[in-house]
Amino acid sequence: MKKILVFGGTGFIGSEICNILIRLGHNVTAADNFSRNKQLTNLNNRVNVEFCDILSQVDVRNLINQSDAVINLAFINGTQNFYTRPRDVMAVAFEGQFNVLAAINSSSNVERFIYASSSEVYHQPKEVPTPEAVSLVVPDLSNNRYSYGGGKIIGELTTMHYLRQDIDWQIFRPHNIYGPRMGNDHVIPQLIAKIEGAKEHGLSTVEVHAGGRTSRSFCYITDFGDAFKCLWEKATSSTVYNIGTEREVPISTLFEILVSYSGISLNIAEVGSPDGGTSRRCPCTKRIRELGFDAKIDLEAGLKNTYDWYAAQDLHGSSLP
Repeated sequence: MKKILVFGGTGFIGSEICNILIRLGHNVTAADNFSRNKQLTNLNNRVNVEFCDILSQVDVRNLINQSDAVINLAFINGTQNFYTRPRDVMAVAFEGQFNVLAAINSSSNVERFIYASSSEVYHQPKEVPTPEAVSLVVPDLSNNRYSYGGGKIIGELTTMHYLRQDIDWQIFRPHNIYGPRMGNDHVIPQLIAKIEGAKEHGLSTVEVHAGGRTSRSFCYITDFGDAFKCLWEKATSSTVYNIGTEREVPISTLFEILVSYSGISLNIAEVGSPDGGTSRRCPCTKRIRELGFDAKIDLEAGLKNTYDWYAAQDLHGSSLP
């Protein structure tokens, strides 16, 4: 049994990781400032929960000194935040990651570190499906959006080159992980909210960026959990892993599937996309599949579960995590 500390452990992905590790018999602590997740309904009740400001060196050091392994998922997510709060995003990306790694470097207990990166580090990849070895890109330093992707690149660089060399480390890059309770700031819950709004108000069209021509691959949250379990138990030290699926679909197809669960007919009204978006993103998952990962939930089934959960909530936000 290991004492495992998960920064950002009450979030959508973080709570799945905590629950997986609890089921494997470990002592798990979720450290969070609860800025997004004020309800803990995702977490197994055996997970220890601690308030922690990752920008506080004292908070971070105190928790790390009690841990055998550390996982850092703490970040400011949500595309709107990248444009409107770039300094806050970078503060967590840079200062927060530095606090974590500096505390690990001075600890005599920590044996392993895992960093949660993002598919955003690829921006517009030249190769799709995209393997882990391609170049990471910040295409425009002046665009606030890249505070997120750039911050994740900083996290990867510091993991590889600042962390003490005897620490076992891995980096994973999740690609569009989705499911119930994922929050509101992502394409699937936003589309569901628009569809439900159209249903309520008798509308025949909803606005979708670029008419839905951009494409992504999507991975259901329990499949992500299976992939993380493979990483935890079998990963090679000092290695980066994509986590996701290789079924790439246009957002228009995603929209059509979600509309089919609504009981109404809707068309897309095209609107422009924010500056800095990407037209395609889909990972090569060979490396994580070689550890034994095999996605079980197909897109239609996962979207149905997600649609049903969100449609039962207050889509104006009061009851969503």
